[in-house]
Amino acid sequence: MATRRSWAKTAAAIGAVVLTTGALAFWAARVAHGTRPGANHFPNVTLITQEGTRVRFYDDLIKGKIVAINFIYAHCEFSCPLETARLAQVRQLLDARMGKDIFFYSISIDPSHDTPAVLKEYARKFHAGVGWTFLTGKKEDIDLLASRLGLSEDDSITDAPGKDLDGHTPHLLVGNEATGQWVRDAATDNPRFLARLIADFVGSGGSTTLPGRGGTGAAFDIKSPGQYLFAKECAACHTIGHGDKIGPDLAGVAGRRDPEWLARYIEEPDKVLASGDPIATGLQARYKVAMPNLRVGDRDLAALMDFLGAGAGEAHAPVGGGGSAAGNGDFALAADPGAVAVIAGAEAKFTVTFKSVGGFAGWVQTQTLGVEGAQGAVGSWSSPSVKVSSAGATKATFTILTLLDTPPGEYPIVFQGVNGSVAHRTAAVTLRVTGPPKNAITAVLHPDAPIAGAARYTIGGNATAGGWVKDVSTFPDGSVHSVSSKANGVGAYTIGPFVLRQRGTYHDVLIDTETGGRTELVYQGSARN
Repeated sequence: MATRRSWAKTAAAIGAVVLTTGALAFWAARVAHGTRPGANHFPNVTLITQEGTRVRFYDDLIKGKIVAINFIYAHCEFSCPLETARLAQVRQLLDARMGKDIFFYSISIDPSHDTPAVLKEYARKFHAGVGWTFLTGKKEDIDLLASRLGLSEDDSITDAPGKDLDGHTPHLLVGNEATGQWVRDAATDNPRFLARLIADFVGSGGSTTLPGRGGTGAAFDIKSPGQYLFAKECAACHTIGHGDKIGPDLAGVAGRRDPEWLARYIEEPDKVLASGDPIATGLQARYKVAMPNLRVGDRDLAALMDFLGAGAGEAHAPVGGGGSAAGNGDFALAADPGAVAVIAGAEAKFTVTFKSVGGFAGWVQTQTLGVEGAQGAVGSWSSPSVKVSSAGATKATFTILTLLDTPPGEYPIVFQGVNGSVAHRTAAVTLRVTGPPKNAITAVLHPDAPIAGAARYTIGGNATAGGWVKDVSTFPDGSVHSVSSKANGVGAYTIGPFVLRQRGTYHDVLIDTETGGRTELVYQGSARN
């Protein structure tokens, strides 16, 4: 499954989106300056809803709306159930706006099988609710949509159904047709992150208070690695003590099921079901959804079993104490710098070092607590886990992108590493956000070390909301080129993507045409290694 492994504050052209594995990508159509993607770009093909109603993709579904679009098929046994369950969590968080200015669309990539009746039953199983429509249609029309939505490079969508159909990447495309702001992420991403991405960044609605714990920015109270894994991987379908959801309530599951059976079912639910196991068969018959194989490793399995109360009688390891799942030794982590000050709308980076102690060697999951305190800000690790060698150390980078409307203040952030049943935290670092000065404009190049003739790059930042940003670029050969981009409702803009055709130094001047504010970027087009 794709996860948010790195933050890419970039814009990539529809139909030519460039992603590092699992990255979040911002994109805009390659259209004439002064326009945004609309009826001239999005095909107005006819689709059919789960209720049997015929609708036009552009006119009826996306025109003037904030939308989240993914591709699924009803008999999928891996990616689709998980991404649909995750989107159900996001929909619940956005309930007050669903069907009013925010709409979800799930489009079948196997229309020959997924009739309106099939999709209606699928929507019912996942408690889709108001504002979420499931769609089928002609295969050629859906392939055209995939191409225009920037997903034509994913053969698992455009060549479906095929032998690798069940392993398709769970893309989620989020857009605001009225402003022209579009983002692509993984549909299995953190539901609160996705909700804020839809409501605040793309939705241009300021800072939205989400219902439930953590909605106002309070850090989650994570008491164990197993609890974290349950919240991340299992809570989309299950609760503990709050009744059945898409799957059964798991309160007391350790007492109801044999521990060996439970461990195998968590680890290989598809094989257990295929073997004709009566419990697995009964669960599928009751809940009408097969549990997906999440490829749970030994360490994660031990942590989940411990959290569910089915461990081998061992006490829960407190956060920051005990031995590692790798056996000998332990690990420690530290963050640098201790504080970063940024202007609202800019990004901050922290480097976290994971160090072996006493011969420890193994994988450590990277986690963060407290980012939601900086309203509107979003963050991402350079990697979801790091490998620490015996007597060695490794580093990971955590990047936080603030918005122009992120309130000034100091925000404590804690970084956490998890290995098996052991978790360690850093001392709190501080993100200091100051208000943007008058006429402020920010600009960041992504990637920051582009390769001439190979890598695509973009320039992104913040300027006057709804205003135009002009980029005057001097190329290595001395020629001058100009391009413009319109900032969205919260001031975010993107220029590109472009391929550097020359080696040498580029000098860009970014101008906010509304205020006259300007900033400069100097970067190199390097040779391929």
